[in-house]
Amino acid sequence: FQPFGLTHLTMPTLKSLSLLLAVVPVLQGCAYALVPETSDPLRKIDQAYQMWSVGRWVPAEGLGREALALGEKSGDPVAIANAHRYLGNFYKSGLYREHAQWFAEQGRYDPTSGLSISHFEKAEQTWASIDNHVGMALDQFNQGVAYSIDENHDKTCERYATSLDTYESAREEFANTPLPI
Repeated sequence: FQPFGLTHLTMPTLKSLSLLLAVVPVLQGCAYALVPETSDPLRKIDQAYQMWSVGRWVPAEGLGREALALGEKSGDPVAIANAHRYLGNFYKSGLYREHAQWFAEQGRYDPTSGLSISHFEKAEQTWASIDNHVGMALDQFNQGVAYSIDENHDKTCERYATSLDTYESAREEFANTPLPI
């Protein structure tokens, strides 16, 4: 051990080092390793975005799905809408497309933007149920983006126009709503 600057190690320390060397590779292989557990759906969405930003597609999707389940279980429309928005964004992302084979094996791959659009529509409906025009307009716009990925120009323009109409009809609400929602 002297080449590594270690002059002496006791036997328990050597055993601890061996255990550590055995456990670290296993934990690195776990999709959810180092992700703190929470029952707050909005916190799970934050964690999902963090996993997405570092390319960890399994927990990125899983945390979004868990957030949706928690929101539905608690009946929290803000959590439900935000979880649907997150999943809508995730399912149109490059990270999702890069791992198409894995998602197909899980039965959750859509080569179109249909899955993404479906989540944005559900988010829009949830926002409408609580009369939140800001959320509605954002998810109408997101639907337009998803339709543009599929090169469906008519639906893209329709969703963008709807988003603009929603914005125009609730301009004061927009001025008083801090983002993100």
